[in-house]
Formats: sequence, structure tokens, C-alpha cells
Amino acid sequence: MGYKKYIKDYRKDFIIKPNGKPGVTATYIGKYFKFTASDEQLKKTRLAFALLSAFALVCCLVPLLFNTESTHQLYVSLPTVITLFPLAHLLMGVANLYLKKAPLIREFRDKTEGRVKTHSVATGCLLAASAVARLVHCVIFAFSALDIVAIILSALGSACAWYIFAKRALIATEECQEA
Repeated sequence: MGYKKYIKDYRKDFIIKPNGKPGVTATYIGKYFKFTASDEQLKKTRLAFALLSAFALVCCLVPLLFNTESTHQLYVSLPTVITLFPLAHLLMGVANLYLKKAPLIREFRDKTEGRVKTHSVATGCLLAASAVARLVHCVIFAFSALDIVAIILSALGSACAWYIFAKRALIATEECQEA
């Protein structure tokens, strides 16, 4: 049982434990969900989303390792560092595509489909903002080879996240009748 918003999906059952003392167990009574895509399509989607989100992580981390003048500016490096938070949630959502098997309970559906949708948008926006901030700094001051590589990596990471968002219909779920 997860957060408070899922509390109505469970029923409390009072039981007698093996040691003879009373106890409480939660039984799921909510709706079940399944993926609308076929198993073969879902396999391909899982692999594609895993590779794209891992590449977005690499594209986010590598520019932080560069020792350039733009990296030392707060308005350049802050969006990149903030990107790590939604990117971590995106990776957890993609991992749930592998870990949680259908039928999904409502909590697990939200942690897969919901996380992938919302955090791919956040990751795409923040990486694009990071690329723009670095580009602005380079236009004002001077371009270096590492700055150009960092701009390209940030733009590629943003493109990966936006591609995941564009293909979100591939992991859509629908309610199913049986558990």
C-alpha cells in the first residue's frame, strides 16, 4: 500500500497471526490495468525507452564534467543539475516497465505510465534550457570546443526525452476486468 491517494484501493482484513495475536493485512480491491500494446511491441518500447533514457542521463552528466568557463556559471550548470531529479524519476518509470508485470494495480500504473509522461517532459525542458543557457553564455563570451560538445549533448538528451514523450502512447494502459 503506497500513498494516501491509494488508500481507498485497499480493504483492511483482520487476521490472527501464527503466534495467536491479532493483526491487520491489506487486500487490494481496486481496479486492474493492462498495457494496450502487444507483448512484442511492449518489448521493443521498453528497450527503446531504456536506451533513450540512459543516453539522456549520459548527455546530462558529461557536460557537468567539463572544466570550461561556462560550467562555472550558475545559470548554465543549475538547469543541468536540476535535470538529474526528473531524469532519475524517468529512469525509475522505465525500470517499472521491466519490473511490474500486467495486470497492474493503480499505484503501479501511475508509477510507470505517469512517471514516464511527466518526467520526460520535465527532462526535455530542463536539458533544452541548459543547452540554451550555455549557448547564450558562449555567444556573450567565447565558444570553446568543449562548450560546443556540451551544447550538442544537452540538445541530444533533450531530443531523447521529447521522443519518449512523443511515443508515450506505446505504454498506454486500459482497465481490465480480471486480476
